[in-house]
Amino acid sequence: TVDIVCRGIEEIVRNYNVDGIHIDDYFYPSQEVSDADEFKKSGKDNIADWRRENINVLVRSLYNTVKSINKGILFGISPQGNIETDYEKQYADVEKWLSEGGYCDYIVPQIYYGYENSECPFEETLDGWKSISDGNTALIIGLCTYKNGTEDKWAGKGADEWIINDDVTSRQVTDCTDDPEVDGIALYSYSSTFEDEVSSAVMASG
Repeated sequence: TVDIVCRGIEEIVRNYNVDGIHIDDYFYPSQEVSDADEFKKSGKDNIADWRRENINVLVRSLYNTVKSINKGILFGISPQGNIETDYEKQYADVEKWLSEGGYCDYIVPQIYYGYENSECPFEETLDGWKSISDGNTALIIGLCTYKNGTEDKWAGKGADEWIINDDVTSRQVTDCTDDPEVDGIALYSYSSTFEDEVSSAVMASG
């Protein structure tokens, strides 16, 4: 399977004028996957560690595939924003990717949380990502605009934050761009960012 994915990436890098290869946050889509037989064949004794190493092999292989063809092409990953969930439920060892070379050039964690989010408040979550970054792999913070003016159903006490306040994203942009430990930001999505009713607020900080 790793070989199939790498061949697909190789085809893109060799035949198209791309600046980079970027993958999203879909690693193990669920803890309830049908890999028991393969795990048994592996001879390993911890299925979570085995799954994480499977993902590490995939990520490392993708990075090496890109770099073997053109070292100037970037390879990056956009994991979902909760570090613990990445590690425990999607088996993505984001700390390893950020602290060791040979996995990716940059990471864009999807910190799509408000400041008042009960489980993952923005500032605390941002600090968590900074704490596992060694500065060698670029840390680019993924911010969202699609929540502006809407209820954040999974945010607990912060469910109405994006309705009550029209400057959540613009404040987050400022927090990130003023932070020397953050290498940049990425906004999701294009359509929600440039809709007339939200674009001026989002872009207020420049």
